[in-house]
Amino acid sequence: MINIIPTVDHEIFGNGRGHIENNMINPLKKMANIFDKNGVSLTIFPDITEIMSFKKYSSNLQKYYSKDIYQEVKEQLLDLYSKGHDIQLHVHPQWSDATYKNNNWILPKRNRKIDDFNADANFNSFSFLKENKTFLENMIRDIDKNYEIIAARLTNQGWTQPSKKVSRELIQLGIKYHSLSNNTNKLGLPYWPILNDSGEILYEIPIFTVNRSIINYFSF
Repeated sequence: MINIIPTVDHEIFGNGRGHIENNMINPLKKMANIFDKNGVSLTIFPDITEIMSFKKYSSNLQKYYSKDIYQEVKEQLLDLYSKGHDIQLHVHPQWSDATYKNNNWILPKRNRKIDDFNADANFNSFSFLKENKTFLENMIRDIDKNYEIIAARLTNQGWTQPSKKVSRELIQLGIKYHSLSNNTNKLGLPYWPILNDSGEILYEIPIFTVNRSIINYFSF
């Protein structure tokens, strides 16, 4: 038997470009409607680092969108969660020091990885992950006091599982699953343990990918 876990990342583009309403809210609404009609739950991975930036610059964004766009993103997530869809943690480290100026997002370090934070004695990868996890849990606990994050999708590390250090930190934060790797492991298993830390195990659940020729990326 094949078990399928439909997931979707909820974000604008990793370089800061994109329209929050046209590229996030509306597509997710259409997708969720399809799943609702078919009685299927969707696991949503909102980019919390990005959404934290939306909150930080909500007054600036309101001038552009003529409404509180951060609040609309939040309310959509709460509504979908209340309808039975799952919400788990997704982070893009390059958004950690994003600024918003002249209706554009400025991301100074677009290739920043989770492990890059460990070069900073004042703000390491564990602090970063904990901050994002706490933000999302506090958001969803507005309607479900028992909500806990158990899965994460990290980025900017290649399509692979996290390092041992970060894996150990995920376990310490109560996260049991990571999902980003684009292939199976050497044993051909559909999922596998990344790390066993004193009996607590973090599993990798890979995403489904299809090999494509590079020619498919060109238009003629």
